[in-house]
Amino acid sequence: MTVSSENPFPKVEVVPSGRSSSSDAGLKELFTRGDLWIGTGGAFTVAFAVEAVQSFVTGDPLWGWWSLALLAAGIGVGLWGWWLRGRFRSSQPVGVVMQVANPWRDSGEGDQRESNAREFGRKKCVLVAVTKIVFPEDRRTALLLVDQLVSHTRALKQVMENLSPGASRVELMPIMPLHAGFRAGARLGYTHSREVMVHSVKASDHQNPVFPAVPLRVPQHGAAAPSDLPLEADKQPRTIDGADPRRVALALDLQNRGEEFVEPVMEACRQYDFGSLVLVRTTTGWLPENQETFSGIVDTICDAWRQASLPEGAHTEQRAIFLSGPVAIAVALGARLATANHNSWTAFTFDSDNGSYEPFPSTPRVRK
Repeated sequence: MTVSSENPFPKVEVVPSGRSSSSDAGLKELFTRGDLWIGTGGAFTVAFAVEAVQSFVTGDPLWGWWSLALLAAGIGVGLWGWWLRGRFRSSQPVGVVMQVANPWRDSGEGDQRESNAREFGRKKCVLVAVTKIVFPEDRRTALLLVDQLVSHTRALKQVMENLSPGASRVELMPIMPLHAGFRAGARLGYTHSREVMVHSVKASDHQNPVFPAVPLRVPQHGAAAPSDLPLEADKQPRTIDGADPRRVALALDLQNRGEEFVEPVMEACRQYDFGSLVLVRTTTGWLPENQETFSGIVDTICDAWRQASLPEGAHTEQRAIFLSGPVAIAVALGARLATANHNSWTAFTFDSDNGSYEPFPSTPRVRK
């Protein structure tokens, strides 16, 4: 992918579906999507309806009754075909690749992720679209562009659902920095007419580089997270000396970096005046890459945030989240935690170039 800063506004591209490109897939769909049976049943119905009428008119009741039986069979085949068509359409998702390209930092990984997402969409979805922006060097315009990207994604999702009314769900494939992913999730929200499944998109070209990770929608029945999740959460917030305790930060160490993660987070909290810190951390450096684990992590983090003993007045103050780990988790957390008050959240991600945390939206330091 070639990126340019000349036109920073979101670009939209429709990707041709390749689901039936192979002869085996095309032959299988010929029998499973229902069109063949609808056509065959319709032909039998018309032909033997005429035969039945002619037989009774010409005085051949035996063949007339046989024609009526074959007419009933034709109707049955046609109804079977319509049922297959409904089932086939309801099993076909639509795909949206939502990308924030960062050509100054991704070292070509963004191209590989985009390629993997496109290929997954072509194979699995009946319709696929890509919408993307280039993350600007001027961070003052970045918030506006990410919000415009989400607006384009919402409109595109609606159009694709109208074009494929029987689609089972929307496969959302985000490719972006973590803090942009949190903001995008907050603006997307979790209330949608169809299920929106956030996928994790890896830069690897090995088997299954894209997999369903976590739904945006909040679980309806309060399903419990797996008991064996490698995750621990603070019950009591940590206090940052000299900062406002009513301003609370949530820090996610999802790579088990320990003090290497905590120390720069606490320093950033001091600089940006967040006086209370809720830490959630994994006990292993590697997360099993499956929907059960990712969904369980999101549910557990949301529960930890809701159950934390926050200082009085904290719910009306600015909040922060320090992100690590997969983008899919950041997007889902944005939707679950920040939809109702997205402008009250500042998302931080680690900038390896200068060894500090970068806020989004851009926020001045209170102290150095």
